[in-house]
Amino acid sequence: MSFYDQESQPPPLYSEFHGEGHTQIQEQHDENRFIQRRTEWIHKNPRMHTIPRTMRLEKPVVIPRLAVHGMMSSPLPFLRAYSPALSQFNVNIEEFMAFIDHLTIVQTEPVPLQVLNLVGTGIGFVPWHWALAAGLSMNAAAIAGSKLTIRTRTKRYLEAVNREYFEPRGLKASLYKNDDVSALVGYPLGWPELAPVHIQTNFVSMRDRRMQTLAPYIAPLSLNVPDPAPQEKMLDKLSAKVVAHTIAKEKKDALKRQRKSVQGEMTGEEMREEERKEIKKVKNMDYIVIESLRQYRV
Repeated sequence: MSFYDQESQPPPLYSEFHGEGHTQIQEQHDENRFIQRRTEWIHKNPRMHTIPRTMRLEKPVVIPRLAVHGMMSSPLPFLRAYSPALSQFNVNIEEFMAFIDHLTIVQTEPVPLQVLNLVGTGIGFVPWHWALAAGLSMNAAAIAGSKLTIRTRTKRYLEAVNREYFEPRGLKASLYKNDDVSALVGYPLGWPELAPVHIQTNFVSMRDRRMQTLAPYIAPLSLNVPDPAPQEKMLDKLSAKVVAHTIAKEKKDALKRQRKSVQGEMTGEEMREEERKEIKKVKNMDYIVIESLRQYRV
């Protein structure tokens, strides 16, 4: 239809404009309420938690995502870990776990896309009518829109958490890619991205090997944290199975490669190719980074 054809049509009814505007206002209200619910764990009197201006983290806190995810797959959660270095900034373990757990919720895909991802893994029982509805409702444009919504929500969540929780404590929370983390912590250029596989110490996954190389440059982490709230919905339980399956498979594959290497079942070139694939994954790693504010704000 040309411009003139469009112009010749009668103008839309006032009610159509009003309805569209009302929908946009409602969507904005829903998004604002969503962020409010995700930050209810924050005590609303930040001045109670201010710290001396001179206090700074000796090393940044760096927490990896559990594993690298594909472009069209749901992002996996971040490792549930805490650094004792945060305690001096009045960041306790319960509140820090709430920060990570609610970030996971913020980055959760819409239900139809979660179903498609679950069907793709072949784990558990996904009712056929769920899969059918998901396939019909999630075309490429819808998936792209969902990704944009997640990025927007993540940005707004971090802005709110920084403003209300971390900044009064002289800290800042961000999401970093691997190369940005290396630059931040001063990891030497040209040094290996991954530590050697150590079956005895359980450092076999790409994530663990990367964290081992970063260890001297970042604050120590503890995995001794409170358990997350139990999953009650079927979809949440299935999603948790997907996460566990993905992590277990990555570790199993790494152990299999190591066994083949030790037993001489892989040539030197095959081993180098496998390592190149792992290093390529490292480049796509995501991290939560907690660092001291460059300019302290009260």
